[in-house]
Amino acid sequence: MATHKIAVLAGDGIGQEVTPQAQKVLQIVGKATGVSFEFEPALVGGSAIDATGDPLPPASLALCEQSDAILFGAVGGPKWDNAPQERRPERGLLALRKRLDLFANLRPARCFPMLVDASPLKRSIVEGTDLLVVRELTGGLYFGEPRGREEMAGGGARAVNTMTYTSAEIERVARAAFDVARKRRRRLASVDKANVLIVSQLWREVVNRVATDYPDVQLEHVLVDNCAMALVQHPTHFDTIVTENTFGDILSDEAAILAGSMGMLPSASLGGRVGLYEPVHGTAPTLRGRASRTRSRRSCRPRCCSAIRSAWAPMPTASTPRRCPCSSADSARATSTPQAPSWWARPRWVISSRPRWNAPTEPDDPRRLGRRRRAGCRPRPNEQQEGTNMRIAVVGATGAVGQTTLKILEERKFPVSDLRAFASERSVGKSVVFKGERIAVEKIGPASFKGIEVAFFSAGSGQSREYAPQAVKAGAVVVDKSSAFRMDPAVPLVVPEINAHALAGHRGIVACPNCTTIVTVMPLKPLHDAGRLRRVVATSYQAVSGAGVNGVAALMQETLAWARGETITPSFFQHQIAFNLIPHIDKFDASGYTGEELKLVGEVRKILELPHLAIAPTTVRVPVFTTHSIAVNAETEIKLTRERAREVLSTFPGLTLWDEPGENRYPMPVAVEGRDECFVGRVREDLSLANGLNFWVVGDQLRKGAALNGIQIAELLIR
Repeated sequence: MATHKIAVLAGDGIGQEVTPQAQKVLQIVGKATGVSFEFEPALVGGSAIDATGDPLPPASLALCEQSDAILFGAVGGPKWDNAPQERRPERGLLALRKRLDLFANLRPARCFPMLVDASPLKRSIVEGTDLLVVRELTGGLYFGEPRGREEMAGGGARAVNTMTYTSAEIERVARAAFDVARKRRRRLASVDKANVLIVSQLWREVVNRVATDYPDVQLEHVLVDNCAMALVQHPTHFDTIVTENTFGDILSDEAAILAGSMGMLPSASLGGRVGLYEPVHGTAPTLRGRASRTRSRRSCRPRCCSAIRSAWAPMPTASTPRRCPCSSADSARATSTPQAPSWWARPRWVISSRPRWNAPTEPDDPRRLGRRRRAGCRPRPNEQQEGTNMRIAVVGATGAVGQTTLKILEERKFPVSDLRAFASERSVGKSVVFKGERIAVEKIGPASFKGIEVAFFSAGSGQSREYAPQAVKAGAVVVDKSSAFRMDPAVPLVVPEINAHALAGHRGIVACPNCTTIVTVMPLKPLHDAGRLRRVVATSYQAVSGAGVNGVAALMQETLAWARGETITPSFFQHQIAFNLIPHIDKFDASGYTGEELKLVGEVRKILELPHLAIAPTTVRVPVFTTHSIAVNAETEIKLTRERAREVLSTFPGLTLWDEPGENRYPMPVAVEGRDECFVGRVREDLSLANGLNFWVVGDQLRKGAALNGIQIAELLIR
């Protein structure tokens, strides 16, 4: 059996309580994997200062150098706040990093489902967050020379710190970050302050050079102030972040808040022969001695499991063990299912301006269920709760959008207790699959919505106009994906990333925009926020699935006919669609524009709340099965450079920037199909217009363009 020597530097505060528990977990893991551990304690930080006068005694350093790994607690506390700089507890950790050449700190920030409500941010913002901060650890302000403080002759004092990096220091941490990103979702955000700092300009130059060795990893550059804002506005945008020492110190602590507290995030400091692993961050002196009373609730379990992943996995992973081995059988049983108060993470119907029904309610009316939940109140811990899941209806369940809605409801673990599938009379007798079970398709009728809480409509405007008001009357909130209510002033038209605030005025029906509108408006919003839109010219290239299952069948049949050498006879579209483009979607009006084009104009204006925005649209049907592509020219009142446009696009939620033309990297339907984001590329300044920008945006119109957008709306309503 292999034996690994572990130096245990508990440090101060709760570090002295967490590290013994981590040792117990390691022993259990060792027994299960055939590995044994030899633990040897040593002093560091404030406890070392009290005992030896040195925050990192020579004996502690020697032990670390001779060990296979270091299990580190935490250092610091109010007791040593006024100590001389060289005698502060933190100097022990800095010296250890430098001496062992631990140049890369990997700190994951994941919002665990059972702890999502521990975050001070809204559930809709932090849910799904899974990012990793790679921080350069041995350079920058914390180690740069000259540094110090001097008293000035005329009174006062002068202090200086120096931010300094060599290209070699930047390159090695950049390569570490690219390697990590390659094992995650292949997206890397490099954070700097290149618009001000010369050292950041070198940083960006080196990172760009390293990126050429990783063509499969998408690189974006983000200014540190924008990154700080984006982390709290839309953290799910990020996958892997790499940055220098000071920025990383701040941003990783900010990321910790996404998970609820600094204590939620472990980290690994790597680079030299010996790695340093921290299951907790912060000494939390006021919490010392309370771990035994809180261990079974929420903080200890994810933290110690994360410590094991960080210590012994080749790279940090996004997976989270469902069980956490503990020091006793009782505590192990207590954590076989994540523990929290019964009310802790329940879905909440928090939009206080819920439908204002005119019909009276009876005592057993479904509209009365969960009144505190619907009123936006968190249930009291001792309050008896009905089931947390919801009764859902999908109208148009057999169509392309309906099928995608079922799939995404399952993917996103939408809280469903009962699902009913409705369609037209010709679909009765068919079935749809949800969570592995077949659900019979029912004919929609006036009494179909009794007890339903959320109804997703995707069966066309006629069905929506007839049955959506009946669903609202029965007590449901309707998320409608047809054109029936989009331009109704009393009905909010919502893209959650852009105008979620519009939900506050809903009266039971919320409309989803047209799929082309959603893909187009996603990049327009950040550009408007940065430069104020003046004029938009949009030409869409729309997939046949935008016309439903018949459009898909037409392209397949015509393509097969061509392959067999048969005559192609159009069966659904006005003309042959295979190997052809048709500049005609919907009916023409007297102005020469089609209904699809006029939808784009009216809906973009309503969503952006710009009723007079000049928009010139053209819509084209193309022989592509899925995803819509739009070529956009946008004029702004304030000039946006290509760099500024790329910056604001790259940090907007739900957008991903693919804009490396030199590497032939830009959005295309085959690459975007099945993805939830909208992808932007070919960003460039207009050669004919001073304040103009051209860009190309692609989005899966069945997902973000329809089903996903509706589900995101429902998620906001129930949160």
